[in-house]
Amino acid sequence: MKKNVFKIILVLVVICSSFYNIFKTKSFNVDSFSDLMLQNVEALANSESDYDKNVWERYYREDGSGYNCTKTGSETC
Repeated sequence: MKKNVFKIILVLVVICSSFYNIFKTKSFNVDSFSDLMLQNVEALANSESDYDKNVWERYYREDGSGYNCTKTGSETC
């Protein structure tokens, strides 16, 4: 019985230490990201906020269910 408990505890210790090492090596920090990647993320975030600006062109759907917008016009979307 004591051997089985010792084996189980040993296995749990190995599993926990493995997960701890994986977590420490795989953790992300901003310094590890490339400048290009950070610029892309910033560009994507900034493009979300211009729906209220006059830079869109509306294309109304044939079935009358609404419209689609492209960024080439002078309307808001």
